Amino acid sequence: MKSFKNYMPSFLYGFSFCILLLFLLQQGILFFSIDKDQKSNENILTFQKIEDMYNLILDTYYEPVDTAELLNSMLETMLNNVDFHTTYIPYQDHLRQSEEMSGNFYGIGIQFSLFKDTIVVVRVLPDGPAQSTPLLAGDRITHVDGKEITGPNIKNELVLNTLRGDKGTNVKLTILNSSKEIKEISLNRGEIPLHSISSSYFINPNIGYIKIDKFSSTTYSEFIDHTNNLINKGAEKLILDLRGNTGGYLDQAVAITEELLEKGLGIVSVKGQYRNEIIYKSNYNGQLSNFPLVVIIDEGSASASEILAGAIQDNGRGEIVGRPSFGKGLVGEEFSLGDGSVLRLTVARYFTPSGRCIQKEMENDYNYSYDTSNYEDYFLNNIDSTKIFKTLDGDTVFGGGGIYPDYFIQPEFMSNSVSSFFTENLDKIDELTFQFIDLNRARYSSTKEGFENLIIDNKNNLISMISSDLDEYDNFSNIEKDEIYLQLEVLTARNFLSTKEFVYFVNNNDSAYLKSINLLNSEL
Repeated sequence: MKSFKNYMPSFLYGFSFCILLLFLLQQGILFFSIDKDQKSNENILTFQKIEDMYNLILDTYYEPVDTAELLNSMLETMLNNVDFHTTYIPYQDHLRQSEEMSGNFYGIGIQFSLFKDTIVVVRVLPDGPAQSTPLLAGDRITHVDGKEITGPNIKNELVLNTLRGDKGTNVKLTILNSSKEIKEISLNRGEIPLHSISSSYFINPNIGYIKIDKFSSTTYSEFIDHTNNLINKGAEKLILDLRGNTGGYLDQAVAITEELLEKGLGIVSVKGQYRNEIIYKSNYNGQLSNFPLVVIIDEGSASASEILAGAIQDNGRGEIVGRPSFGKGLVGEEFSLGDGSVLRLTVARYFTPSGRCIQKEMENDYNYSYDTSNYEDYFLNNIDSTKIFKTLDGDTVFGGGGIYPDYFIQPEFMSNSVSSFFTENLDKIDELTFQFIDLNRARYSSTKEGFENLIIDNKNNLISMISSDLDEYDNFSNIEKDEIYLQLEVLTARNFLSTKEFVYFVNNNDSAYLKSINLLNSEL
């Protein structure tokens, strides 16, 4: 017979699980036909079986079971028969995601990398708590509050959880600097902004460039600040880069789109089985409504990014350049499950102003083909050519398969031999490029000019490091070696430059970016 002590955890977890199931039923999340008594009784019996199985596992399994892990797996299994955008998010994961989307967190203000099982400071962030301390790029953090934080078990998540904390709380760091001196640094955690716009800059003679990485709660206000700055510098045209932007908050995407449109134009409509239709339109002439505009997208542009790009394309407002977008035409909402965890549930579809839903059908997987001979055909096959729509200026667009660009830019790929070289040796190459930066960090500023000087002065040293540690390098042809070096430059720049400077560096040789400039200079 169970003792009361042993029975209570089982009862509480089982009871909580049943409460969760009842909540899901009330929200219309479980698609059971509960109007019929027979079906309702079957569902109740099924819930009872789930609880019985859970109790049996806890009480009779041959070894201890992690109850939290078991419950999480049950919740995740429940979602196998709905779209994969509907997900259960445990408390800790949701906490981290909420920080990312809120636009700030409390920490010490550094960008770090893990190198040889040690935290290495890559950059001290401006205006953060660490800026007023002796902490410098290249320093190794060995202890936090007296506790060693090195070794093979150290992971990014552990570092983040250790360095972040409540506002104003004190943290003591032990560091090993480039001179092999051990120092103690004490500082208080402060607010660290998480910018959703990673880069913006002015391009002569009159073009502004803005890259939006996600649509967080601060994106619209960031966008206004960046555009005002560009206008003050003389910008009269705009490139909006949404590549790799997987989406975010709908209201932020709508607000930015409104700044790009004239009054009265459609932006998006949203409708679901349990959601009344909501139609979003521009309520005023946007600040940038008269700016010639190019939006750059790729297969990583999804959801809110596609809403913005779709509104621009359907209203004939600007040109879309790049590669077809991801194809997520669904809207999700988060439902709290009481313990900090949430259910992110798909509740509606959205439709662009022309009336199309760009959702890629579920049977079409989301793994993209990288065969240069059929890359464009792959996306065309995902478009539903039976669903034909017209943009405001009369162009034909299709439903399904994402947003197809007005100007398709073929992706640039490494040769198979060079791709294999990087795939097989990526960890070692990362280590070598990091060592290269470490050896030269003190002599060059972390600006694009500093990076250019670093590469000019030390190109042969970088190649020598790769050649010495990776024997197969010497077997490549000169053309392949040139290709390898270009990739080494990018890897080095990623670890040396700020995000803004890195975006500028990569864009200089980017086909979609250069095409966008040419279009704007040719007066769209």
